[in-house]
Amino acid sequence: MRSLLDGAVIAASLLYTSWALVLGPVFRAGQALALEQAIALAYPAGDVVLATVVFVVVARIRVGGAPVLVLGAGPLGLAVADTGFAYLTQEGAYRTGSPTDVGWFAGYLLVAAAAWRPATVGITWVGRRPGRFQLLLPYVPLALAVTTSAGLQLRGQGAGPFLYWTFVALVLLIVAASC
Repeated sequence: MRSLLDGAVIAASLLYTSWALVLGPVFRAGQALALEQAIALAYPAGDVVLATVVFVVVARIRVGGAPVLVLGAGPLGLAVADTGFAYLTQEGAYRTGSPTDVGWFAGYLLVAAAAWRPATVGITWVGRRPGRFQLLLPYVPLALAVTTSAGLQLRGQGAGPFLYWTFVALVLLIVAASC
């Protein structure tokens, strides 16, 4: 149950941050055709799911999981590149060779590097006491969501109904996880 709640906290935190910074502006811009807008939203939304999986798996690895960490860093690099691309495209500022393009190159390079040396690490799901790193990992995306929320409030931007209800769900998940 704890793993499920941690995964839900990570997913809600990443969704909140992604919607506040990229997905929401792309959705509100809405000047493209419905199919174009769906594709523009699908990549960052898929990256939220992928990043959630990476955080959950990394929280479950045993000592010696360097190849798994490298493998997890690859999709995160891709997620950063996809998010940067979506944002810059929405702003009309994307150009080939943009610094966000490095994320795609680095992401695939990290995946290849992880395949070079297969992991001899186990991934455990039950019956193991988590270390400090594993206990704190779900709160990294949460800290990012809270920081994003604070930034929105300091700039005087309203959260909007989607962000409001996502944050309410996030607080309820945290309360449930602490019980």
